[in-house]
Parts: sequence; C-alpha cells; structure tokens
Amino acid sequence: MPRFFKARRCPEPAAGTSHGVVHSSSARRLIVSPQFGLLLDGNLPEALDAEIEAAWNNLQAVLTEGGMGIADLVRVVTYVVDRETLPLSSRIRRQKLGAHAPVCSDLIVHGLSAPGCRIALEAEAVSEDGVPVLDVMPDTMSLPGGKRF
Repeated sequence: MPRFFKARRCPEPAAGTSHGVVHSSSARRLIVSPQFGLLLDGNLPEALDAEIEAAWNNLQAVLTEGGMGIADLVRVVTYVVDRETLPLSSRIRRQKLGAHAPVCSDLIVHGLSAPGCRIALEAEAVSEDGVPVLDVMPDTMSLPGGKRF
C-alpha cells in the first residue's frame, strides 16, 4: 500500500496534500495524460467551475478504465493558464479528493494544447492489489491499425 507522508523538516504542504509517497516496485502504475475540461461531446463549458469539474470527471473516467479510483492517486499536477483559477481549482480538488492527500502541484502555464481550455489535470495512480494490468483493461482496447492487445 502506498505510504503518504509529510516531511518533518519541510513547511506544511499546500492544501492538505503530502510531500511524498512511497510504494513498492511491484505495484500496478497508471500514468494519466493531461485531461482537459472538455465534455464528452468535445465542447468546452463556458463556466470555469464547470470546466474544472469536467476535467476531474475525465480524470475519474481514465482511472475507472484503468481499474483504479481516486484513492489510488499518488500524484496530481494541475496546469492553469490564469493564476486566478487556482483558488477555485484547489477548492474543487479538495472536494474530489476528500481525505485522500496525494502529492499535488499547481503550475501556471502560458497556454494549453486544447484551444480555449483553462485547466488540465495530469496524474499518476498506483495500486498494490496484485491484479495484472491486462486483467482490468477493457477488451475493446486496440492498437493503431485495428490490432488488439
């Protein structure tokens, strides 16, 4: 099981997160590419809070497809294009994570690759449940050219 910790010789981490996490090398590891605040139909919500919620919903969908959940997150990186987005983003992150406290970073960037998007979430999840990755991946996964796993 991953062990989250706060280093005694460091200032308190921001927003109830952890300084670090240690896990065994035998764990299943899921690296989540940046998830934007786009809706399933590809549209971008106008309201910032709706965009942030959509980004978290997309992150949750990737975790679920990978056989994991919020409690398996060990790292979340939030990219925003405007510093004023950070307080709302942090509040929603605390709601989504609940008592779970993974390592978190907030980065202010010049822009994101998805036009018009103001936030992206990148994450890493770890599960030490011993379930091989292929046992939890959907059988509809395929490689370019239609080749199946």
